[in-house]
Amino acid sequence: MDFCAFQLDPLFEDDTLKAEGTGVYQQVFDTMDYDNAPSSDLVELLLDGMQAAGYTV
Repeated sequence: MDFCAFQLDPLFEDDTLKAEGTGVYQQVFDTMDYDNAPSSDLVELLLDGMQAAGYTV
């Protein structure tokens, strides 16, 4: 992978973010689709999940 200009972010692959049915991304989309939540709540949910996975938010 040394030849790649952009290295893969290991946090991007974190299962807490993208797990099918239980990941943060799925929670955000489900909350948007079924709960008709305001966008500010969706942003908070996403940022909290990203922070739990190790991102500095």
